[in-house]
Amino acid sequence: MTVMSECKRVLKENGSLFLVIGDSYDENGSLRQIPNRLSTRMADDGWILRNTLIWYKTNAKPENGRIKRWGTSYEYIFFFVRSMDYSFDMDKIRVPYTTEPTRHAPRHHKTNTSTFMNQQTNLQHPLGRVPRDFIEDDVIQTSFSQKEKFVPDEKLEHGSTFPEKLIRPFILATSKENDLVLDPFIGSGTTAKVSLENGRTCVGYEISPVFVDTSYQRCGKVKVIRI
Repeated sequence: MTVMSECKRVLKENGSLFLVIGDSYDENGSLRQIPNRLSTRMADDGWILRNTLIWYKTNAKPENGRIKRWGTSYEYIFFFVRSMDYSFDMDKIRVPYTTEPTRHAPRHHKTNTSTFMNQQTNLQHPLGRVPRDFIEDDVIQTSFSQKEKFVPDEKLEHGSTFPEKLIRPFILATSKENDLVLDPFIGSGTTAKVSLENGRTCVGYEISPVFVDTSYQRCGKVKVIRI
């Protein structure tokens, strides 16, 4: 909550915050319910929760076969805003139709007859449909070689890796070119890389010097993509 409160302090009135967060178990085997507890605390602190997105990991990390519960394969992504006057460009993130867009009147079955009634005409948007709140994608597990003297001959794996395409729609929909994106847990620099590729700038914080170096290496090779 300390970090989230600082994010709220610096966020523009029309800005947005996306929080990717999983859960864990306590020493007694009980699910901690951290995402639910945190989202409630944030709402109490004045945040407006616009969506709870589900990120289903198609290649989730294998778990011990002797556990007496279902395996974990998803994380929450909370979409928060400061006010309802937030910036959002749906046309940047529409999903292509599987068939050609058509203009048709939806048919609904009457409850008291065997006939159908037509309601107002439904025109599909030419750029695609509105994306759903269930995201099915893989998770990238990345290890980095440690050459620094403080962690010799070890591997460091970041615990919150996610693919670039997972967060690209968040950045495109809620920011414009030359806007500043903040990532308080920047890790290996995925948010920064995607931001720079799409004409944004980025500020990030990270407690591990190794990941800071990795972020600079990844972002130094960025080519800006104009969409």
